[in-house]
Amino acid sequence: MVQTAEEKRECYRRYNQSAAGKARKRKYEKSPHGKRKIREHKKNPIIRNRRRITRSLKERTPEFRKQQNRYRNKPLNKRRRIKMRSQELLTLLKKHGFEYYTGVPDSTLKGFLRSLADDKTVTHRIASNECEAAFLSGAYHVATGKIGTVYMQNAGLGKIVNPITSYYTPYKIPSLFIIGYRGGGGKSISKDEPQHLHMGIITLSILDLLNIRFKIAFLRDIESTNREIRTAKEYIKEHNQSYALVVPMNHGAHDGKDLSQMNSFLNAEKTPEISREFVVKAVVDNMDFRDLVVTTTGKTSRELFEYRESRHESHQNDFLNVGGMGGASAQAMELALQHPERKVYCIDGDGAALMQLGTMNTIGTYKPKNLIHVIVDNNSYESTGNQKSNSDNIRMNGLYWLFNYKKGYAVYTKEQVIEALANFKNEEGPCLITVKCNTKSRKDLGRPTITPPESKKEFMKSLGIR
Repeated sequence: MVQTAEEKRECYRRYNQSAAGKARKRKYEKSPHGKRKIREHKKNPIIRNRRRITRSLKERTPEFRKQQNRYRNKPLNKRRRIKMRSQELLTLLKKHGFEYYTGVPDSTLKGFLRSLADDKTVTHRIASNECEAAFLSGAYHVATGKIGTVYMQNAGLGKIVNPITSYYTPYKIPSLFIIGYRGGGGKSISKDEPQHLHMGIITLSILDLLNIRFKIAFLRDIESTNREIRTAKEYIKEHNQSYALVVPMNHGAHDGKDLSQMNSFLNAEKTPEISREFVVKAVVDNMDFRDLVVTTTGKTSRELFEYRESRHESHQNDFLNVGGMGGASAQAMELALQHPERKVYCIDGDGAALMQLGTMNTIGTYKPKNLIHVIVDNNSYESTGNQKSNSDNIRMNGLYWLFNYKKGYAVYTKEQVIEALANFKNEEGPCLITVKCNTKSRKDLGRPTITPPESKKEFMKSLGIR
């Protein structure tokens, strides 16, 4: 008779709880190999995170276990991931009284954010950064007595330390945080990008330090997710403290829709003709051999890397930001000030520029003469699923005047991009070019094949630093 997966697990469980099973475990723990494994487990934070996820797995409902067993017993070619729909998640949150949402998008939550954008019955504030979102949610609680919801990637946890410690904690202001868990423990950790790995290791520790109770939320079925949201609401009401639902990568609720249709430019009557990749290529074509370029995080760095590869050129003059959203312009400014003999280009995004808008004021204050700042404005966070940004509320062609840049252009055609770059090549900076772009990108776009430390070492070597 062939045992099912459930029967096998039950046999293992009974054996481990028996006297023989406990004796075998004690004997293993006293052995040299067992002692070494225990020490490794205690020291390794990734394994500690994995244990928390495992504990969460055990709390799932019997109904879900039956579904999972049916899934596992199917042939590989007929298996389908069990995952709840994003509209169901939003309905559960609304059922428990969560009607206010703000934050910065994450690709783990892109299905949920699509449903949120389509729902007109809730209040949704698009924030420029996570710190702002936390203050917005806190002010909503003060103004209404209700609980706000803040969504973000775990990379944004560093930004909410200030509002949590200096605003939430002294005034006992709660919020519900929905956090995309990139670089988390388990099988997904080896498949994630390098910029997420360290934050994935320390995410749960940061939440502990901030005194935020959390739950690993797999968002697999309505019953268990409803229980998790109810627990979060009860904890917030009882203790007047924040609670976090941490959603691991590939476990965010989905909606089965084409996320590329989220952006307002794509739905407009006339879509901008310029793609971001065209802007990247135009900048590279305009550069001299010794010119430097700093690119913002996301697909911009990937497109620059691939274009250099297609031209069989070195990457020594390129600083590719794989993380650190919003920091490219500050890096480019300091590089330009430290190396005034070399022209420095910064290819920025509208979402990244808005996240650290104050940097543009700093650039206007110190006026690096050799800096050309190019902002690709596609009115979206494209890398995380084309969620809308707030750049359509800004007159981008006026930013150079507002922040005291020497000159500036707002361009809308390919010819204007090439002309603006050529005009600024020998001009005294800082100069600003804002380019209205669409959100189209290649589906076969690859990723850099060199590691961030290798990229940094090659870039520093081109600056004469050994």
